Amino acid sequence: MSLIEVAREMDRLLMEGVAIHPLSPIHKKLQQALQDRDKNHTLSPTEKAEKQKSKAEVLTDESPMPWGMHQGKLLGEVPPEYLVWLYENNKVNGNLKRYIADNLSVLQMQIANQKKGVR
Repeated sequence: MSLIEVAREMDRLLMEGVAIHPLSPIHKKLQQALQDRDKNHTLSPTEKAEKQKSKAEVLTDESPMPWGMHQGKLLGEVPPEYLVWLYENNKVNGNLKRYIADNLSVLQMQIANQKKGVR
C-alpha cells in the first residue's frame, strides 16, 4: 500500500469517527509506508551537503561564533549572557543550539560568578 493510499484510508476512518490505535494494522501500514518512502527518497546534492555538514560540524569553545554581533570570536570568548539569551529566546538552531544546550549549566554558572564578582 502506498503512502497516499494509507493516508486516504486513515482519513476515511477518521471521518467515520474511528479511533486509530498505534498498534492497529492501518497504523502499522502507515509506519511501513513512511519507512519505505524514506529509504527511497534521494537527496539533492545540496541536501546531501547540508546533511553531511550538520553531522560533521561539532562546535567547541575553540570554534568561531558563526554569526551575530560576536561573529568570528571564539565561542569560549563570547559573553555567556549573550549565548544564554540566544538560547532562551529561541534565536538559535542547529549546531550552535546544541553547543549552548551542552554547555548551559557552565554558562549559567559563569553568569552567576560574574554577578558575585568571582572569576
